[in-house]
Amino acid sequence: MPDPELLEFAKRRVEEFRFVGLVERFEESVAQLMQSLGWDPPDSIPRLNQAPRRAQDYEISDEAHDEMLRLTEVDRALYEHLAESAESRLAAPARSAESRG
Repeated sequence: MPDPELLEFAKRRVEEFRFVGLVERFEESVAQLMQSLGWDPPDSIPRLNQAPRRAQDYEISDEAHDEMLRLTEVDRALYEHLAESAESRLAAPARSAESRG
């Protein structure tokens, strides 16, 4: 499947998911998931399987870097689409609260 078609297919499939969160906005994503399911939010979220420190930077050739970018082009475009959608969704409760406030 050509990349543009694959990206559109992936976007359609993800629209079928009940929830998509962002690890960068983990706490907010969990809170939204819990709310959408009608569950009480947890008092705290344990950090399990977390790296103790940032992974070491590795030197790679320009050619390897360019190839990685090429191979992950659809993945990165899908992530950007999901991140924009999640940012809008995560900001919506804040906007609703402000309008009621």
